[in-house]
Amino acid sequence: MPERCIRCELEKLQSLITPEYILNVVDNLPEEEGVTADKSEYERRMKICGACEAFTGGMLCMHCGSYPAYRAHVLAGTCPYPGKNKWEK
Repeated sequence: MPERCIRCELEKLQSLITPEYILNVVDNLPEEEGVTADKSEYERRMKICGACEAFTGGMLCMHCGSYPAYRAHVLAGTCPYPGKNKWEK
């Protein structure tokens, strides 16, 4: 049996992750008062990300490599912008 190329497998998986996929996953995450952001707070955070130069491809933060849509969903999530949490009120 031929060896599978890990890099090729990862590239295939990454091609399946689109901004629409991320938003669909976030829309289906459970909500819990005091733990997850309500709709207006989530939208406020994502608006800040959308205007940030580190937000790339409509889904990734170049400062930490994460998906801001997931981070923004959790109240304890913070913006990883160096030297400043842009989400802080």
